[in-house]
Amino acid sequence: TDAFNGQVITSIAVNPNNADEVIVTLGNYGNANYVYRSINATSDNPTFTSIQGNLPKMPVYSSIIEMTEGNYIIGTEQGIYVGNGSTWTKDNAVANVPVMEIKQQTMENHEDEYVYLVDEVGDITVVKYKGIENTKNKPTRIPIIIILIILF
Repeated sequence: TDAFNGQVITSIAVNPNNADEVIVTLGNYGNANYVYRSINATSDNPTFTSIQGNLPKMPVYSSIIEMTEGNYIIGTEQGIYVGNGSTWTKDNAVANVPVMEIKQQTMENHEDEYVYLVDEVGDITVVKYKGIENTKNKPTRIPIIIILIILF
């Protein structure tokens, strides 16, 4: 049985803090579901459930599970959406632009979390997300997320 209805798999994101949590995003037009999640991905028979929720029905090209709060960040046909597995919110920092790639890198001792958006000609947009306080005695790992935007 095809778990994803014959749709193209466009990305797979693994929670950096829990290998059992995985999201899979799908392409193609005219389908009902484009984002699936497993919470038992390392089992012999993992199950995937749609977490489409209120996300508009459109191709989803890229994804990450953000490492500090566990939010899902996805790149879609119409920009960036952030969700928690049931509700999605459009991030207007990158509205109505297809987002083809999102990357997350951890950095120690940084006070803020940034998302870097790169379009096809190399222009970079920096978006500052929720600030995370850093303590001097305890290193803090902060993700830096890189998003590649392909403009048509």
